Order: sequence, then structure tokens, then C-alpha cells
Amino acid sequence: MSSNYGPPFIQGGGDNAALFVGDGDYLGCGSYGKVWRAFHKKYRTVAVKVCELMGPNEAAIGDFRKEINFMWSTNDCPYIVSCHGYFINTNLAGIVMEYMEHGTLYELLHHDPPIQIPIELKIRFAQNIAMALDYLHNYGQDQRIIHGDLKTVNILLDHFFVAKLSDFGGCRLQTVSAFASNRNLRPGERNVYTLPYTAPEVLQNPGSQIVASGDMYSFGVVLWEVYTCEKPFANFRNRDDLKLAIRSNSVRLEIPTPSNNNNLVRSH
Repeated sequence: MSSNYGPPFIQGGGDNAALFVGDGDYLGCGSYGKVWRAFHKKYRTVAVKVCELMGPNEAAIGDFRKEINFMWSTNDCPYIVSCHGYFINTNLAGIVMEYMEHGTLYELLHHDPPIQIPIELKIRFAQNIAMALDYLHNYGQDQRIIHGDLKTVNILLDHFFVAKLSDFGGCRLQTVSAFASNRNLRPGERNVYTLPYTAPEVLQNPGSQIVASGDMYSFGVVLWEVYTCEKPFANFRNRDDLKLAIRSNSVRLEIPTPSNNNNLVRSH
């Protein structure tokens, strides 16, 4: 667990700014905001996740505040993307984060043309992600952090191809003893998930919080994707059909073997 002190404020904009974002430095989109590459006087190249404080994304402010606090509190884990601080301007707020040079694990696994990834590197990816989840699920003596939206798009790769977990906009801190008696979502809360990585019980109980086992199910799908370099449930073209199949436990990802890398999705 990181320091009890809050994340530092970073000055943005103007001649005395510490943070500069150039044109054409768009990296992608997170759970509630766009991510840009920027330059910081101290940290050099950084990534900045920007949230609009007004307009259609105004409801995401709570997710922004939650994410920056969670990221800052996990800065001592080497397998979670580090948070440098935050900024707030007139109508924008942003999280300043460690820049991950090699992008997302998803982009590496599904590169066109395909890249031959050594099995040793795949095993290291699995170890990195497992250690990040172990850190989150054992956050405190009676506390755990549930990521809730584990997927290869939310796993980033640094200069040395170390895999680190990111995008904490949908995560939740759970007090284990209290959670045992009440798993219902509180008013205004929502589960954030991506369908191919979602456990059946999450869809079967939409009014309940995602639990640690939901993260572990998602981790299993990520391991399958890392090993096969295939997209999970890619044969489903209709989202509603996939949602029904997962919720009813009528579809599975088969455990692959070296001689069985085709037809890895079977229906019951």
C-alpha cells in the first residue's frame, strides 16, 4: 500500500506549465476519457488520461476521482501503471501516468501481420498480471481492490515488455468482513465490464458487486488469449447472443493444447 498522502497537483497550461501535450499524440480511449502522450518537465514522456468536467462525460467525474486515488495508492506495485499526479483546468481534469512504450497487450497479441511471441515472454506476462491481481486482492488486512474490467486492452507493456495493469475507472474497494453480508450495489454504483471477459455470475446477478472471483475469471480469459493469440469468442457476431450464451453457461473457451489451437470455442 502506498503513502497516505494524496496525489500531487501538476500545473498544466500557460508558460510556466510542467506538462505539455502536442498535436497528434493521441494514444487511445480509457473507461471514461481519452489518453494522450505528453511531456513533463520532471517525468519526461508521460501518458495523460483526460476527463471532461462538463458536458456528456460530466457523470464520469466520480470515476476520475476514484481512479486517481486508487492508482496513487498502488504506486508501490511494480505491475500496476504508476500515477505521477493530476491536473484540473477550467473544464478538463487529467491523470498523469507512467508512459508505457509498447502499448497494450491486446495490440501485441493481435498485431497485423502476426508476431511470433516466445512462450517464455507469454509466461512472464501471465506472472506479471497474476502478481498485480494478488496485490489488489490482498490490499489490506480486511480490504481488497476489485478491478472489475480486466482485459488485454487494460494491460500495458513498458520498454522492457513488463506487463502492468491499468484503467481503474471501474474498480471498487471492498471491506471483506462487511462484504460477506451485503453484496448489493449501492445507489448510483454500476459494474464496469467487457462482455467476452465477464463471468457468468456477473450477468446472472446484475444488482450485485463484482467479486474477486470475477477478476479471476477474467484473468483466465486473458491467459487463454495470451496463449492462443486469438480473440475470445470471436465467432460471435451478435453481442446479445454472446451475453445470453455466457449468462446461461452454454459456451466455454476450451483449454488449448499444443496440438489443438483451432476450434477453441465449443458450445453445449
